[in-house]
Amino acid sequence: MLHDLLGAHSAPAERDVTKKLFQRVAPTVSKDWVDAFSGMPDPSLEPIAPAPNDLAGWEAKQTAFNTPQEKIGKEYAAAQGVGISEVEIGTIKALELSPNECKDDNKLVVYAHGGAYTLLSARSSLLGASLIASSLGLRVLSIDYTPAPQARWRGVTDEVLSVFRELAESRGGLSSSSVIVGRVMSPSGPPDIGLSGYRTPVRAAGQAL
Repeated sequence: MLHDLLGAHSAPAERDVTKKLFQRVAPTVSKDWVDAFSGMPDPSLEPIAPAPNDLAGWEAKQTAFNTPQEKIGKEYAAAQGVGISEVEIGTIKALELSPNECKDDNKLVVYAHGGAYTLLSARSSLLGASLIASSLGLRVLSIDYTPAPQARWRGVTDEVLSVFRELAESRGGLSSSSVIVGRVMSPSGPPDIGLSGYRTPVRAAGQAL
């Protein structure tokens, strides 16, 4: 009986190549996300990800994913009057985003973008970082860490931690009153400040935050 059920469940079926992941988006969702969701293809229709050692394949996948996101982010930053400059914190590249009207130049939001460690970059996640800058009126430092498989998870975490260490040395220590860790859950909603997957490793490395 179990074999019959598994066999029936795993049997190949015809796929609609035009099928979208979200056939219907609730009207309570913001227009920005409705537009984003409505264009998402069903992941089951996409090719399997490249092998972990296929760096060329991953670079092509990352470029294809990041390029349109970068365009959207640049347009949003420009519309919000957010300036973008390239900086280096120690040996790690980052983008510094400056809102048109900065409320407190002594505070800095450190932003480590998402993307499951494999996709996105500081430039292709400009939408989220710009939202934080424009909403809070604070400068944002978006870390451009090396994604996998070009770097392993521990290497990625070490890059992020090195940025905090450099900031600590340059500022004489870090505190939640001077450095904020944040993330964005919606392009039209308020940024979610004080929550980040990097809080735990930062503390584990002996840096209070």
